[in-house]
Amino acid sequence: AVTAAITAAIHLAEPDADQNLINALALAIVEEYADDTEINAAFTTTVYGDLQCSLYCGNSSGDGRFYASDIPILIAYLAAYAGVPYDLLEDIVTILGADGLTRAVGLSMLTASTADCSGDCACSVSFEWASASASIQKGCTTTINVVLTIKGSGTLPSDIDVDITTAGTGTGGGTDYTRRDRMMATRSRWRW
Repeated sequence: AVTAAITAAIHLAEPDADQNLINALALAIVEEYADDTEINAAFTTTVYGDLQCSLYCGNSSGDGRFYASDIPILIAYLAAYAGVPYDLLEDIVTILGADGLTRAVGLSMLTASTADCSGDCACSVSFEWASASASIQKGCTTTINVVLTIKGSGTLPSDIDVDITTAGTGTGGGTDYTRRDRMMATRSRWRW
């Protein structure tokens, strides 16, 4: 059933693709990544988000949402490891997702590096299922590296919400963060 689903997905993505190539690719994916009874995934990925916190340590708290509408964390990793073209994977992930791909359940580490500025504030990155925080300094451009562990089972949401909040004590006002860049995923091995 899994092989058939992958084959159908590849055919939808590339109608003119050679059928032997499609079959071989589907079989290779199944043999490498799939279990006979169900699909389970567990992998660790690193997500990089550049957050420019112009913190005033005041009475306002900003938060933002990062939307991963095309589920790039899933698609990019499978493409990178299996060597499958990105466009062939979009429908594959959609079909396999209906069978229960994993959803992210843990945010394991956050680090923040700042320039030498005066005044400290707390800055946190909060996923809907977990959060982590680090001390950053007022008025600094801060790069936050997030190590995101994805495991378990269930349906991965089409939008992955990442709430970015900053708060602190002191005087001043304004918005606690000024920019939020799109997060990108690095290469990792899928283990089905």
